[in-house]
Amino acid sequence: MAAMGKHVVAAIDIGGTFIKGALVDLSADGAIIWSESTPSHAAEGWEKVVEATVSFSRQVLAAAAAHGGRADLLAASVLGIFDEERGVAVTAANIDWRDLPLQDLLSERLGVPVVASHDSIAGLAEAVFGVGRGARTVMTTAFGTGIAGSLVYNGVPYRGAHFMALEIGHLAVPGFTERCGCGGIGHLEAVASAGSIGRRYRIAAGEPAESGSDSRRVLELATAGDELASRIWEGAMDAIGFSFMQCVTLLDPDVIVLAGGLAKAGEPLRSAIESRLQSARSFQRLPEVLISTLGDQAGVVGAAIAAARKAG
Repeated sequence: MAAMGKHVVAAIDIGGTFIKGALVDLSADGAIIWSESTPSHAAEGWEKVVEATVSFSRQVLAAAAAHGGRADLLAASVLGIFDEERGVAVTAANIDWRDLPLQDLLSERLGVPVVASHDSIAGLAEAVFGVGRGARTVMTTAFGTGIAGSLVYNGVPYRGAHFMALEIGHLAVPGFTERCGCGGIGHLEAVASAGSIGRRYRIAAGEPAESGSDSRRVLELATAGDELASRIWEGAMDAIGFSFMQCVTLLDPDVIVLAGGLAKAGEPLRSAIESRLQSARSFQRLPEVLISTLGDQAGVVGAAIAAARKAG
């Protein structure tokens, strides 16, 4: 196979349920040349997550070598609070690691440099190659097992003083009492992530808490007129609308990009959020609310962009 060169970057996205891997062609608008995924085993503890990550990363790097891409660098997107200056996984709601030097740990075990980023790096992909392209201020929110937020201004992610900026999933929403994985009460992530919507419905419907109806099924039932599903779905939309309005007031973004598994709901999700922003506005200029075009690959694409910028 012809060599593709250093613009093809091997990248992984460590999530609460899966670890995604891909080869990202940065010379072709972040096109995915190869992709695969594997369970993250988060429920089994951080050691198991690291073990799975190392094993899977070797597979991703081997694919890079086979496709003529860079096998001498790994880009990584990491969930939770991640200190990019030190390469340390500080904490996460879905994995029990605390102040783990993950970047160095992966680099030592893999034998190649690793450039790891907070999982909000997906927002960089949306700003550079996705629906946010051309906008000055792009806010992205990814709804999956949890909720991750990001803000990109003029092509540069805003991280905050402690790499904790835009942790929108941990905004407290009035009227909700669900406990978040971080220990807080009524956080957006505990109410309106893809995982939480399904779990809240299952509990209310008497289904097993950890299996059964998911967020897609809840929307289907709500659309068909199911009262319980409608209450769960509308409550989640209210919580998102409330939280987004706080962000609009503080940050004044041009665009809000909806990403992650919940964004697959498409127009029903987008229009529900947009209508709530319109109802809540007073003086604010409202941003466009758009569905991600990069889908589940935004994390690996964003990590690849960040790694290539750092590695040169």
